Amino acid sequence: GDNSGIIHKTTNGGDNWISQQTGFNGYARSLFFSNSLTGWFAGYNFDSSYESVIMKTTNSGDNWILQTTLTNSNLSSIFFTSQSTGWAVGYELFNPYKALILRTINGGGNWIQYQTDTYAQLRSVFFVSPSTGWAAGSNVIMKTTNGGISWNSQTVGYLLYSVFFPSMLTGWVSGAFGEFFKTTNGGINWYSQQTGTDFFLYSVYFSSAASGIAVGDYGTMLKTTNSGDQWNFLSKGNG
Repeated sequence: GDNSGIIHKTTNGGDNWISQQTGFNGYARSLFFSNSLTGWFAGYNFDSSYESVIMKTTNSGDNWILQTTLTNSNLSSIFFTSQSTGWAVGYELFNPYKALILRTINGGGNWIQYQTDTYAQLRSVFFVSPSTGWAAGSNVIMKTTNGGISWNSQTVGYLLYSVFFPSMLTGWVSGAFGEFFKTTNGGINWYSQQTGTDFFLYSVYFSSAASGIAVGDYGTMLKTTNSGDQWNFLSKGNG
């Protein structure tokens, strides 16, 4: 999405894209679809209202319905493990930057905010099961094993933007200045991997335990085929 609430859609593998209006005049920060029809996005509007929203579609993005609005907050990421159960994370703007975690068990009809003592700008959330998930943000990774009711935090990196786990034990996070970290024991320990770039890496995705993609500033795109031990440039950003 972009800063006018527009979402872009493709039906031919990315060869062509069409724009879809959401009715939200702000930044559509995170988008998640549970199937070809049903999806949600989390966004924020940094005008005088400082509002964050969650909106839902049931017709592939042709129409969007507002589900919840939060003031003085920034929602950065949304993730669902089923049609009914999902989470959204971000941070409160004036608390200062207290971690914000929301959960729904009815498809977004209601969102419950969970209290946390962590002060961090959460940027990404990912669940491998309805009970186990991680959230990452400013020098912190948080983990839950009870569906988001409680979270344990640990200090990792500087400013993390994306977390991804293809299995219960193995996962990665990417962040500012090309930083990249991997775990093989469910997040108990993390170790650094070299990416060969100093650009911010905003998103990471692994199709298997070996093959992954990371994308970031200025069109930077990296690929690994050996679990992140080595990264090759598919596109080298110029900035």
